[in-house]
Amino acid sequence: MSGTKSNSVPEMDRERERDLLRRCRRGESDAYEPIVRHHEQRVFGLLYALTGSVEDARDLTQDTFIRAWRRIDQYDPERPFAPWALMIARNLHHDQYRRTKKTLSVESMTEEGSLILSDEHADTERHAVSEETRSRIWTALNRLDEAKRELLVLKDISELSYEELSWMMGIPRGTVASRVFHARQALRRLLPDQDNSVSRRGFSYDVTCS
Repeated sequence: MSGTKSNSVPEMDRERERDLLRRCRRGESDAYEPIVRHHEQRVFGLLYALTGSVEDARDLTQDTFIRAWRRIDQYDPERPFAPWALMIARNLHHDQYRRTKKTLSVESMTEEGSLILSDEHADTERHAVSEETRSRIWTALNRLDEAKRELLVLKDISELSYEELSWMMGIPRGTVASRVFHARQALRRLLPDQDNSVSRRGFSYDVTCS
């Protein structure tokens, strides 16, 4: 893990990624390092959101890329790498954490990472929120059932498209969209006095895996 910060993720166009992944499939391990550096922050962000622990997220992020390398022959380099890596991360989280029924820790989320809101219709605008708001959001998110919570994390934090979620979850795009809508509605009902922006915007984390 190189600990690349989210604001300095190495740029990589789709053609370069495709070329590197073809080399990875031929067993060229040196081609894998730039793939890891490019995608590790996004994988870490998902796992941090699911576990609420920087330490656990770091460990699972490392495990994700180890497993991805070991299964690289199963990967289709014509498809984007991120959804495949995030699916592996999600499965690892299920394997290691679902049995424990572990919940998000509001204290760890607010101390170890800074939660920020972002308008899902804007590309770059982000709005810092107060400690109190951050705690209320995480308390509400933690009260959702696991399926809704995970779906909001994947859609609004990992910023997967409906098409990518459809492929990852093996269900039609329309079903994904409907489930995301109902998950957001459920979160809104748990935040009745919160500013409307919370319920109509996605949310993400300003946190690094360094």
